[in-house]
Amino acid sequence: MTKDRLPKNCAVLSRAADVSDASDVIAAIAGGRGIAVWGLRLDLSSLGLDDMLFSTSSYFSAARGQFVGKVKSWGGLTYSVSDRSGSLPGVVTRVMVNDHDRAIQALDSGVHRNRLKGIPVYQYLMTPAVAGDALKVFVGVLVSIGWPEPFVAEIEMKCNDEQLQMLTPNGGWVISRTNWPNALPEHFGKPAPILYGRYDASLFQAAPGLIPTLLVDTVTHRHLISAGVPKSVIRVYVASVVVTTGFSVETLVRPDGRTYTVVKFAAAPAGEVTVDVEGYEAVGDGSGALITNPATQWAHRMSNFVLADWTGGAWLSTHSLVDSASVAANAAIFGLMGAKGRDYDDEMRTGDDVIARFCKSWRWHCGWTLLGTIATARARVEGVQYVGDTWRWHDEMGPFVLDRETFKTPGRILAQQSFSPSQNAYLSSLEVQDPGIAGDVQDAIDFPLVAEQ
Repeated sequence: MTKDRLPKNCAVLSRAADVSDASDVIAAIAGGRGIAVWGLRLDLSSLGLDDMLFSTSSYFSAARGQFVGKVKSWGGLTYSVSDRSGSLPGVVTRVMVNDHDRAIQALDSGVHRNRLKGIPVYQYLMTPAVAGDALKVFVGVLVSIGWPEPFVAEIEMKCNDEQLQMLTPNGGWVISRTNWPNALPEHFGKPAPILYGRYDASLFQAAPGLIPTLLVDTVTHRHLISAGVPKSVIRVYVASVVVTTGFSVETLVRPDGRTYTVVKFAAAPAGEVTVDVEGYEAVGDGSGALITNPATQWAHRMSNFVLADWTGGAWLSTHSLVDSASVAANAAIFGLMGAKGRDYDDEMRTGDDVIARFCKSWRWHCGWTLLGTIATARARVEGVQYVGDTWRWHDEMGPFVLDRETFKTPGRILAQQSFSPSQNAYLSSLEVQDPGIAGDVQDAIDFPLVAEQ
């Protein structure tokens, strides 16, 4: 990697607080105190092999070791944030590596070839001018190794989003005959609901309860409330009438080891069963404080039901793919706002859907960090100053007047005006695009304007 490419990459790195020594490495290179060296590492420890380290020219890193000068070319690294759809943008890059010694080919065609996909890969920005000279600029997994030309390997890698493409809740939370042999047939294949926040119908209506239940045992009259253990069941309704006797709330561990909460009736209830509840709390057994902060709820769901498979007991800690720093920052913002979240979900969703659902609900944005974690952040539209061409509206009774007959402010406003002899009038149009977030492409709104002479 030549130094003339450095400013383009530094523009991204200098804005990231992912690595403690980021400012030192960037400052040393940008200030001319050290050369810029790019490095690639294939982590082969899971295969019982030594790591492979490559760079454009031979370089010894005090932090990582010897990099072999075999890289022919580096693909671009592009990090971006989501638009208002909330979809997490992927990060994919490719590196071309000379393989005249057949070391990569031996790995790709050897006994481990079917285990290479998904191994950890890293890219570094390095300089000998800083003691901790290897700054991570990409953390991801290997997608494939291709051979576009003789003795040249194309190594494709991406951020580790594989789990985000799969349907969740993770694991076996789907109602099955193994766990619920006496469930109503129409409930087989449905997921056990996920439940965050407080649901109290008395704040809105007399009845029914806000949370439906699923009849999962027609013999013992058990109605499923949720996966796991909610903090409390506030009320139980039968046929939109509050009942106070003839039932009990149970926590059951099924044959596969998963924990569920049900309401069990002494006799078959004569009508639809609904409940008001407080959702998941901070411990996992119903004894902790109710989780109400939206950022904490999102991180909790990602860590227990999307990226990992909690089955019972204490909740799992925040998953390594969730950026803890951004969760803490967002939780603080929500705390200042006094915001409390609710998330009841009885559908199968991919991890990408869960992220987008959160971002769209709160007008938040998401993206990958340099350390390969998923970060979310508030969209600060008010903090973005727009600078571009101007348009004027005369503050008086009269026609719409333009500086020019046709002008355009890039991606923002398009105004046009032309005279129509047949109508003896100036026909004008004003097309306005949402000037929200840079790079956010929205549908245009077209306002037709007519100013007669």
